[in-house]
Amino acid sequence: MNHRSVRDRAIHFILPAISGALLFSTLVSLNCFAQEKPASVKVQDPVQDPVRDPVRDPARDQAQETIRIGTNLVTVPVIVTDPYGRLVRGLGRSDFSVREDGATQRIENFSAEEAAFDVALLIDTSRSTQNKLAAIRKAALSFFRQLQPRDRVMIVTFDEKVRFVNDFTNNPLELERAVKTLKSSYLTSLYDAVHLTLKEKLLSARGRKAIVVLTDGVDTASKLASFESTLDLIASTGVIAYAIQYETRNDGVPLTRPLFLPNDSAGSSFMPQQPGRPAVPEPEPQEPQRSPIINLPPLAPSTIGVPIGTPGSRPSTRVNAQTRQPLRDRYLIAADYLRSLAIQSGARYIRAENIENTSFAFQLIAEELRYQYTLSYVSSNERRDGGYRSIRVNVTRDGLLVRARLGYRSPLETSIPR
Repeated sequence: MNHRSVRDRAIHFILPAISGALLFSTLVSLNCFAQEKPASVKVQDPVQDPVRDPVRDPARDQAQETIRIGTNLVTVPVIVTDPYGRLVRGLGRSDFSVREDGATQRIENFSAEEAAFDVALLIDTSRSTQNKLAAIRKAALSFFRQLQPRDRVMIVTFDEKVRFVNDFTNNPLELERAVKTLKSSYLTSLYDAVHLTLKEKLLSARGRKAIVVLTDGVDTASKLASFESTLDLIASTGVIAYAIQYETRNDGVPLTRPLFLPNDSAGSSFMPQQPGRPAVPEPEPQEPQRSPIINLPPLAPSTIGVPIGTPGSRPSTRVNAQTRQPLRDRYLIAADYLRSLAIQSGARYIRAENIENTSFAFQLIAEELRYQYTLSYVSSNERRDGGYRSIRVNVTRDGLLVRARLGYRSPLETSIPR
């Protein structure tokens, strides 16, 4: 046997042995590594960049944040305009600051997107509208067409009863069918309509929500709510409420005296009675056909004669915060109520000479809903005493005007979300 043959046979037997040994060693090492957990290795859940997440839904995020924080979260719809009344877009979180009772609050959530709205359109169908239904239908349909495709609308009619004509929908055909069913009746339960729409429909709705009221404003039939209670409720909910008032004074329909008028008794109005000042007595009417003098809810001492928004003052829903004056005219009472409703929520009060002139008002409202900012903060005041807390929103840029809700009632254990 030559040397090459011996060498070949040695290689034939030695190489498989070496390969088997190496394979065994490798398997043993992997098994030991699998049983050990290195202290330096940490498993983390993937984190998405909120700015780059293409499917993020601001309304859904706000609802989740509300659940996380609880009832301390205060939401503030904000409209910003220039001195000429043109809406200002493109502002960011850092351009805003929020104070509650003078204390700076940290903005938790901010939205400047054209997020969808749930809009409740409240339509007066009392006797004063019996010759105006065609114009009302036309104005309502024009309003629907100016909203965003994702916005949902509910139609609510009110006369001696409040009726929810349809559920929230963005289906144009369904809205058109609902508008065609409008019929006029006799009395007006405006306060009840606002109360029931907020309590039964909007409080449970998620995301951004608004009320738009189309009426002459004279309430004659409400049984559940009043002038003051609805203002208090709109302040507590944070729903923005627009009011369009049209004139029916000279329409020739019989006058119906308001059944529920602003209460002047201490502790029952939206703004508290002045300490030490007795309620103004209601004088006797001098003529049988004339309504008695009606006094609006009294203002707190710090607000009398103080313009709206003065730092350190309690917000007033009265235009120019003028000193309370007795009113005899039911239309002036109606105007004061609708104006207060809008100002308290940060919305707009618009007066039209007649129904035919309301199309432009609806156009303004649709534009504001589209370009509205939404801020929310967690109140640094943890007391739940049911007291009124004022809100003031400012922007850092000079020359801009801000409209926002004036304040809210601090919650009690069983109170509604803000």
